[in-house]
Amino acid sequence: MTRPSSELEAMLDKMFTQVLSKIQRQIMIYLANEIASNSQPISFVKLLTNINQRDKASLSTSKLVKALEKLERLSLLESIKHPITKEISFTLQPVIKKYILTDPQGFVHTSDALPTLAIAS
Repeated sequence: MTRPSSELEAMLDKMFTQVLSKIQRQIMIYLANEIASNSQPISFVKLLTNINQRDKASLSTSKLVKALEKLERLSLLESIKHPITKEISFTLQPVIKKYILTDPQGFVHTSDALPTLAIAS
Protein backbone atom coordinates (compact mmCIF):
# COMPACT_ATOMS: atom_id res chain seq x y z
CA MET A 1 0.00 0.00 0.00
CA THR A 2 1.45 3.35 -0.98
CA ARG A 3 1.38 6.51 1.05
CA PRO A 4 -1.32 9.06 0.09
CA SER A 5 -0.11 11.87 -2.15
CA SER A 6 0.44 15.19 -0.43
CA GLU A 7 -2.66 16.65 -2.15
CA LEU A 8 -4.84 13.77 -1.02
CA GLU A 9 -3.34 13.89 2.46
CA ALA A 10 -4.04 17.64 2.67
CA MET A 11 -7.66 17.03 1.59
CA LEU A 12 -8.06 14.29 4.21
CA ASP A 13 -6.45 16.53 6.86
CA LYS A 14 -9.07 19.17 6.08
CA MET A 15 -11.89 16.61 6.18
CA PHE A 16 -10.88 15.35 9.62
CA THR A 17 -10.23 18.82 11.09
CA GLN A 18 -13.01 20.94 9.55
CA VAL A 19 -15.66 18.94 7.71
CA LEU A 20 -16.46 15.71 9.53
CA SER A 21 -18.59 15.55 12.65
CA LYS A 22 -17.53 13.54 15.69
CA ILE A 23 -19.73 10.59 14.69
CA GLN A 24 -18.42 10.67 11.11
CA ARG A 25 -14.84 10.52 12.41
CA GLN A 26 -15.82 7.66 14.74
CA ILE A 27 -17.34 5.74 11.82
CA MET A 28 -14.23 6.21 9.70
CA ILE A 29 -11.89 5.12 12.52
CA TYR A 30 -14.07 2.12 13.33
CA LEU A 31 -14.22 1.02 9.68
CA ALA A 32 -10.46 1.42 9.20
CA ASN A 33 -9.69 -0.68 12.27
CA GLU A 34 -12.26 -3.39 11.48
CA ILE A 35 -11.28 -3.66 7.81
CA ALA A 36 -7.60 -3.77 8.77
CA SER A 37 -8.26 -6.74 11.06
CA ASN A 38 -10.59 -8.83 8.91
CA SER A 39 -10.52 -7.38 5.35
CA GLN A 40 -14.31 -7.67 5.05
CA PRO A 41 -16.86 -4.91 4.50
CA ILE A 42 -18.77 -4.04 7.69
CA SER A 43 -22.54 -4.49 7.75
CA PHE A 44 -24.82 -1.64 8.78
CA VAL A 45 -26.13 -3.63 11.76
CA LYS A 46 -22.62 -4.44 13.01
CA LEU A 47 -21.58 -0.81 12.56
CA LEU A 48 -24.58 0.50 14.53
CA THR A 49 -24.21 -2.08 17.30
CA ASN A 50 -20.47 -1.66 17.75
CA ILE A 51 -20.44 2.15 17.60
CA ASN A 52 -23.13 2.22 20.30
CA GLN A 53 -21.35 -0.35 22.48
CA ARG A 54 -18.00 1.40 22.24
CA ASP A 55 -19.45 4.87 22.81
CA LYS A 56 -21.78 3.67 25.59
CA ALA A 57 -24.48 5.72 23.86
CA SER A 58 -27.49 5.19 21.72
CA LEU A 59 -26.83 6.50 18.27
CA SER A 60 -30.11 6.39 16.40
CA THR A 61 -30.40 4.52 13.14
CA SER A 62 -31.40 7.73 11.35
CA LYS A 63 -28.34 9.64 12.65
CA LEU A 64 -26.08 6.81 11.54
CA VAL A 65 -27.73 6.72 8.10
CA LYS A 66 -27.29 10.51 7.69
CA ALA A 67 -23.62 10.28 8.73
CA LEU A 68 -22.99 7.38 6.34
CA GLU A 69 -24.76 9.19 3.48
CA LYS A 70 -22.55 12.26 3.94
CA LEU A 71 -19.40 10.13 4.10
CA GLU A 72 -20.47 8.40 0.88
CA ARG A 73 -21.21 11.75 -0.82
CA LEU A 74 -17.71 12.89 0.17
CA SER A 75 -16.35 9.65 -1.36
CA LEU A 76 -14.79 8.67 1.96
CA LEU A 77 -16.51 5.30 2.11
CA GLU A 78 -18.26 2.91 -0.23
CA SER A 79 -21.46 0.98 0.30
CA ILE A 80 -21.93 -2.50 -1.09
CA LYS A 81 -25.32 -4.19 -1.40
CA HIS A 82 -25.27 -7.97 -1.06
CA PRO A 83 -26.92 -9.39 -4.23
CA ILE A 84 -29.04 -11.96 -2.36
CA THR A 85 -29.70 -10.62 1.14
CA LYS A 86 -29.74 -6.96 0.01
CA GLU A 87 -27.87 -6.12 3.22
CA ILE A 88 -25.70 -3.04 2.91
CA SER A 89 -22.08 -3.13 4.05
CA PHE A 90 -19.41 -0.45 4.07
CA THR A 91 -15.75 -0.37 3.15
CA LEU A 92 -12.93 2.12 2.64
CA GLN A 93 -10.50 2.62 -0.20
CA PRO A 94 -7.05 1.29 0.84
CA VAL A 95 -5.48 4.77 0.67
CA ILE A 96 -8.11 6.23 3.04
CA LYS A 97 -7.75 3.27 5.43
CA LYS A 98 -3.97 3.78 5.41
CA TYR A 99 -4.36 7.51 6.15
CA ILE A 100 -6.64 6.81 9.13
CA LEU A 101 -4.45 4.05 10.55
CA THR A 102 -1.20 6.01 10.21
CA ASP A 103 -2.76 9.40 11.13
CA PRO A 104 0.27 11.32 9.77
CA GLN A 105 -0.64 14.72 11.25
CA GLY A 106 -2.52 13.47 14.33
CA PHE A 107 -5.81 14.90 13.02
CA VAL A 108 -7.80 11.66 12.93
CA HIS A 109 -7.60 10.67 16.58
CA THR A 110 -8.53 13.99 18.17
CA SER A 111 -9.48 14.27 21.83
CA ASP A 112 -13.19 14.05 21.08
CA ALA A 113 -12.87 10.85 19.05
CA LEU A 114 -13.71 7.62 20.79
CA PRO A 115 -10.89 6.76 23.19
CA THR A 116 -11.34 3.02 22.70
CA LEU A 117 -11.08 3.37 18.95
CA ALA A 118 -8.06 5.67 19.19
CA ILE A 119 -6.25 3.18 21.43
CA ALA A 120 -7.09 0.30 19.12
CA SER A 121 -5.35 1.86 16.14
